[in-house]
Amino acid sequence: MFKVNLISILFIVFSCNNDNSSIKENSNFVEDEMSSKKNDRKPTETKAYSPVDSSLVEGLAIWSPLRTEQFFSKYILGDNNNRSYDKIIRNVDGTQNMKLTHLPGSDENTYRYIEIYWNRKNLKGDRTNSIIKEFITNSRVKLGMSIDSFCKIKNIAPDQILDNNNTYIYNTVIDGLGYRSKYLFDINYKLEKFEFGYDNP
Repeated sequence: MFKVNLISILFIVFSCNNDNSSIKENSNFVEDEMSSKKNDRKPTETKAYSPVDSSLVEGLAIWSPLRTEQFFSKYILGDNNNRSYDKIIRNVDGTQNMKLTHLPGSDENTYRYIEIYWNRKNLKGDRTNSIIKEFITNSRVKLGMSIDSFCKIKNIAPDQILDNNNTYIYNTVIDGLGYRSKYLFDINYKLEKFEFGYDNP
């Protein structure tokens, strides 16, 4: 009787060892498979973009006297060098306007706010000409671009614009100052006006 029980116990122990060995082998197989798949993965591509517009590709930037001076000397025609007030600048063919807002009392050559819009009425008067073909921001926003193109740049969903009367507004705080930007699209979902810069301190 004792011999039979001893044989039964040895059989059970042997079976358990085999099962554990099998589990361990299966576990190693799964780990190897996961490791293999992990190594086969391609690196994720990340696209750099700037959600905050603060300058033009030609160099003009809000609150930057040096870059403003360089911009005017290189791209603006017939400037009288008095940059302590608001200015409206036209692109080379007169189809686009860029309004620069100067904060009274601030340093010369500093503009706190930029607005860019179509010159549909071909307005004359106190406007400064430039040699710039079109006004494009540092994040590549420009007049006439589609909502889809804009959303790819800003990494947002089109519904954020369509559900807000074809307008996208972005607010944040930069260096303690309130920053805001606004982008307005027409009935054909093309960008017809945009503006960006700092609120009055």
